[in-house]
Amino acid sequence: MALAEINPNIRSEEIAALAERQELLEGYLETLQLKLDAIRVIVAT
Repeated sequence: MALAEINPNIRSEEIAALAERQELLEGYLETLQLKLDAIRVIVAT
């Protein structure tokens, strides 16, 4: 990966762990549902 080219101290295990974490987060984002908790109404006269 590009990260290992920039920093040779990055191990392949670290890159694999980051890729797995990214896949999990992408899965969570796909199923994310937003919920409206409050509405603020301002009346100016």
